[in-house]
Amino acid sequence: MEERAAVIQNLNLQDDGGEMELDLVELLYEIRKKIWYVILFALIGASIAAGITKFVMTPMYTSSSMMIVLTKETTIASIADLQMGSQLTNDYKVLILSRPVLEKTIKKTGLDMDYKELKKYLTITNENDTRILQLSVEQPNPKLAKKVVDTLAAVSSAYIADKMEVQAPKIVEVGEVPIRPTSPSLMKNVVIGFLLGALLMIAFITVQVMMNDSVVSDEDVEKYLQLTTLASIPLKSAEDSKAKKSRANKRKGRCA
Repeated sequence: MEERAAVIQNLNLQDDGGEMELDLVELLYEIRKKIWYVILFALIGASIAAGITKFVMTPMYTSSSMMIVLTKETTIASIADLQMGSQLTNDYKVLILSRPVLEKTIKKTGLDMDYKELKKYLTITNENDTRILQLSVEQPNPKLAKKVVDTLAAVSSAYIADKMEVQAPKIVEVGEVPIRPTSPSLMKNVVIGFLLGALLMIAFITVQVMMNDSVVSDEDVEKYLQLTTLASIPLKSAEDSKAKKSRANKRKGRCA
């Protein structure tokens, strides 16, 4: 009774500490033992992600147009002209995204949105050391994407020429009707779903290992009870017991 009371007191002291230790070797062993569950959950996550991407998310198409920033009417550009043109591209970006330009684009294309919402679907990029501005518009309708980007380029070119009193930027490439959607990415979402499914199962296994406080080995006795095992008696399985009973019954039958 005294030994039992000491063991219980030792367990209570460990519980009061509130600390949970995680054995990485044990965790890796459990993950390896349940690796098929991890793979199964990963495949389920990938399937769910693919289904959401194909049937729930709206595909978006992107059409792009390019314009060149000019500072002089002459066709021979000096180094100073090139530098000034590169600096003007930053000003042009701001003007293209201005409210008057976007509202006029919405009016001409018949979009059912305000200028703030349209701005979310616009992207303006400028390659380094160039005077080329690329305007990209993303829309769920590929034909509408081309129409919007072409209208935006024309409206912004006229607006820049009027407000800055410079030569209007020339449109060097109009948009085209995109064939394939640019987003969402099916492959990317499938990979993310696969990883999330695997991580979810690994997290579940980790919680199981951390919550499992049963004593099953000599190491557990020394770790949790801080006692030394003198000997261990292997448990007999139910199959061994049935086999011995059957042998005993056969012997009784022979004796009879």
